Amino acid sequence: MTEMKLTHHARYERADRIAQILAILGIGEKLIDFPEADKTYRLMNNGVLFIMDSKTQVVITAYVPSIKKVAAFYRSIGMEHIPPHIYNVVKKNMQNKELKKLRWMYEDRA
Repeated sequence: MTEMKLTHHARYERADRIAQILAILGIGEKLIDFPEADKTYRLMNNGVLFIMDSKTQVVITAYVPSIKKVAAFYRSIGMEHIPPHIYNVVKKNMQNKELKKLRWMYEDRA
């Protein structure tokens, strides 16, 4: 994901959040996609989650998910548990002091 195309929402309404995430964690490399009907949830190896339009691959938003959210994604593909290395990355993000300062960081979203 070297070049990202962004929706209006990502570019203007979530720009601060995405910029802060990228400044702290970087973009990372694609680890796994969790497809839905119209969206793809792309988990990166650094724990960043990009939500993208399934057809155009345009980024709708990005955030750092909680362990609960990542576990739900893995359950959606038939896995009972998060792979240990992913669990450790997500847990480390949740303990990151810079990320903890950001009040929106670990909210679980539908």
